[in-house]
Amino acid sequence: MREFIYEYRISLSDTDAGGIVYHSNYIAIAERARTEMLREIGIEKMILDAEEIDIEYMRPGAVDDLVTVHSTVSAIDDGQCAISQIVERGDETLAEMHVKAFLRSLSDLNVVPVPYELTEA
Repeated sequence: MREFIYEYRISLSDTDAGGIVYHSNYIAIAERARTEMLREIGIEKMILDAEEIDIEYMRPGAVDDLVTVHSTVSAIDDGQCAISQIVERGDETLAEMHVKAFLRSLSDLNVVPVPYELTEA
């Protein structure tokens, strides 16, 4: 299974008044990682449209933390894929997500087949 890695520096806008990452912003960070995952394999003008997200929060992130999002596509069926994403700060896991998404063309939002390169190295 292919793993994609995305690094992101937590900015002040990702946090609450106490400098802690606001819980819904983990979803936004993971979405950025999914977009970069597509770019890495040469897919442009397409999106991974999340249909369902299951998230478990484990530790708080803070402003200026450098986090790494590890993403793997674990299943594919007719344009739908299951994506596992883990947000880490160093060796600490901050959040784990399981995402069901459809690969869609930006031009017409039609579902398109998920390419082999998304799952295999």
